[in-house]
Amino acid sequence: MVSEAPVATRIRANVNLRVPDLGVTCTPDALGQQMLPDPIVLIEILSPGNASESWDNVWSYTTIPSVREIVVVHSTRVFAELLRRDADGNWPAEPEEIGPGGTLRLDSIAFACPLPAVYAQTHLA
Repeated sequence: MVSEAPVATRIRANVNLRVPDLGVTCTPDALGQQMLPDPIVLIEILSPGNASESWDNVWSYTTIPSVREIVVVHSTRVFAELLRRDADGNWPAEPEEIGPGGTLRLDSIAFACPLPAVYAQTHLA
C-alpha cells in the first residue's frame, strides 16, 4: 500500500496524472519509478472541501485497466462508498454504500474489516 502515489489515467495519460490518498498494487516498483504501477485498489478520502475534486478523480480512476476497486471514505461520518469492476470489466452505475454497521470488503486483495475499524484513532471512532 502506498500513500499519495501518482497514477496515470487511460485518457490523456501524458498530462492527466491523479494522486489518490492510498493505492494498492501487486507489481514491484522499479528504481526511480514515480507512478504507482498497475494499481488494483485506489482509495480517496472525501472531505467537504474536496468532494467535487475527489469524485472527479474517482471517475478518472475507472479508466485505468488494472483498477478493480475504488473506495471513497467519508471524513465527516462513518460511511464509505465502493465501486467494484465486474467480471466483464464494467463499473456499476452507483457505488455500494457501506454504513457504520457494515464491512468493507476488497475482493481483489482478499481484505475485509468492519468499517468502524477504518476510523480507529480518529474523532469518529
